[in-house]
Amino acid sequence: MVNTDPHATKVHPLILYSDYIIEIIENLLMNQEKHMLESYFITNFDVRSVHRAAVINWLVKLQQFLGSDPSVLFMAVRLFDKMLSLTEIPPDLLQLVGLATYWISSKYSDIIDSPLASKLLQLCNNAYTVRALWKIENKVLRYLHFEIAVDEPIIFIVSICSNYLLDCLILDSECNVYPISFQAAAAVLMSLRLLNMDVRLWNIVKSYPGYYTPEQLRMLQTKILYIVNLVQDSNYAFREPYNKYTTEKYASISLKLSNILSAL
Repeated sequence: MVNTDPHATKVHPLILYSDYIIEIIENLLMNQEKHMLESYFITNFDVRSVHRAAVINWLVKLQQFLGSDPSVLFMAVRLFDKMLSLTEIPPDLLQLVGLATYWISSKYSDIIDSPLASKLLQLCNNAYTVRALWKIENKVLRYLHFEIAVDEPIIFIVSICSNYLLDCLILDSECNVYPISFQAAAAVLMSLRLLNMDVRLWNIVKSYPGYYTPEQLRMLQTKILYIVNLVQDSNYAFREPYNKYTTEKYASISLKLSNILSAL
């Protein structure tokens, strides 16, 4: 039966081409280090983590409103962080650069259904002009030497709970200093534990390329848990990952995790 729900999560090509799953994963693992950033990259040009978090929080809200595929969000964040590592961006232009990376990512992922510039600018209360967006888009592409084909951690997973954890993680300025497979592995293993599933399932993938032991993942899982607790706090400024995953579309997973964590 064909799923006609326009908001349904897309099946990733890794699933569709499962005959080549090992070869695909090996290639992803081989290339992932090209897109990793140095630790504390955000301090290179005096950009505060809170300013970055505000932009990422807004991009999460943008992705939810537009109904874009989750991969668009993660690709946009990686491009945005890459720009932060390469050049100084005035605080009053951070949102515009974030918008440009989202627009680039959406056109790269789905040129037919990518939002029009005018629609994106409406979501910024028309704080910028179409010309300004085009100009920044051009600068971003030139800074990146048009190398925008970056993979994202969501490529490895299909779990709503894991996706939520990754949405929380991208609020942290150091998320992209980790390999994408490492981020995905930490989110998946943490999901198994939080949902009280048999973590022995993790041993099933031990023979696959890109396997990490629970010990290797512990530090990143601690960081993710810290951020999840932050976004679940009603006083926290950047709660869009939590709000996004309260909806039925995402099985209200943030509410479920909130109840689980409060009971611990």
